[in-house]
Amino acid sequence: MESRHLSLALAVMMFVPGCSRSREDLDYDFEVEQTWATDDLGGVIVQFASVPYQPQNTALLRSEIVAKQRVDSRLILELGTGTGYFAIQCAAEGAKKIVVLSPNRATHACVRYNVAIAQQDALIESRLVDPATDAISAAIAPKERFDFVVVNTETMLDEATNLVAIEHLPKWLLGGGKGWVICENEQIKAVVTQRCQTLGFDVETMHYSDLTVAVDPMVFPQTLQIDPFTPATKAAAVRSNAEPASNENENENEN
Repeated sequence: MESRHLSLALAVMMFVPGCSRSREDLDYDFEVEQTWATDDLGGVIVQFASVPYQPQNTALLRSEIVAKQRVDSRLILELGTGTGYFAIQCAAEGAKKIVVLSPNRATHACVRYNVAIAQQDALIESRLVDPATDAISAAIAPKERFDFVVVNTETMLDEATNLVAIEHLPKWLLGGGKGWVICENEQIKAVVTQRCQTLGFDVETMHYSDLTVAVDPMVFPQTLQIDPFTPATKAAAVRSNAEPASNENENENEN
């Protein structure tokens, strides 16, 4: 155990240029499961023990943003993270800011460590939240908005939490923003699609422009792109906002 912690501290000194000692603000209380080089980032990613690493889940989405630079100058919220690989890729592609909600201390520590290696502290913020409470929603400030919200359903705790995140998209997204929901299997995709249809959100399976990683439409994982700002949902929101005011006017007239 101690040798693993020592190697981790040494890795910070080795991989973060300008560091003459280990970073005191990072957490070294976790064993290293594996370390690998990233050809697309030209760097290193470290996976702590108990932190999920699912390279296929975000590989296609990473390829899409690289091919089209979809995240350039954008604000991004990521829910259901692992090592922080996706957030680091977004930063490398010019994102303005990425907020990662980490559901436990190990994931939070792993994300912050990999962000330090990539020297992306100024762009990527990991927030430690308790997924067993309403902290996921509470971790986002009332007026905080994003261009993209990424939900990785495999690393979120349960189906209910995934659906809550989808329902919050209009609240979390800037006008015209999109949700990207990574589905691990056909059942999850069906559940997400059904919920979007119930809410009146447009949903489609994303098509990836990099033919080297193109997959059959029925091969998983897949990413759904959700647009919650359809004409129907906008009209419903206007009606909803107008109802309290209308009731207040009626009360005033009665008085």
